[in-house]
Formats: sequence, C-alpha cells, structure tokens
Amino acid sequence: LLGGFSRQAQGGNAAAAAAAAAKTWALGVPLGLAIRSASRGYVPAASFIYVALGATSVLLIGWRTALAAATPEAEELTPAQAAAKRKDRSGGFLEGLQMIMSLTKRW
Repeated sequence: LLGGFSRQAQGGNAAAAAAAAAKTWALGVPLGLAIRSASRGYVPAASFIYVALGATSVLLIGWRTALAAATPEAEELTPAQAAAKRKDRSGGFLEGLQMIMSLTKRW
C-alpha cells in the first residue's frame, strides 16, 4: 500500500528504503496509538505518545536504512530464471517413500 515491502525498500538504495519506512511509520504508529486508545478506553499520556513516536521512528527507519545500505540491490528474475538459479535436486523413489513413512508415523 505505501511501499514498505516494495523492491526499492529492500536493498541497495538507502534513501529509498528510508523514505518507504518513514511513510509506513507515519501511518502505522498513529494508527496503532489510535487503536490502543480505542481498546483501552482512554488516550495515553503525552509523554507515552512522544516516546512511542521517537523510539519507533529511530528503530524502524534506522534499521531499514542500515539494512538497505548493507545489502546489495536484488536483481529482478523471471520465474523461469529463478527456478534455473536454484540448485534444486530431485529426490529418488526411496527418499519419497521415507518422507511418506515419517509423516504417517506421526499420526
């Protein structure tokens, strides 16, 4: 919805990741505080709101920015390319039989 899990937010570009995290934080934290207020029946103290806003902004935006800066940008692959890149191995008949037997033992 806001791009919090978009490709730009995942790695390679720290500024884009910080912007995506800030957008999701700006909607998520006040919404969470509103839900908390509605479920508890009262609005929390102003000090609680300030600490919640400050701590979550530093932790969330800082973490997402650091992670994006530390990881390379993900390459876009088609499903066929992704399947070819994986090192899938095909199991034999006995391995399939062993798996079925282990599952039926649990019943």
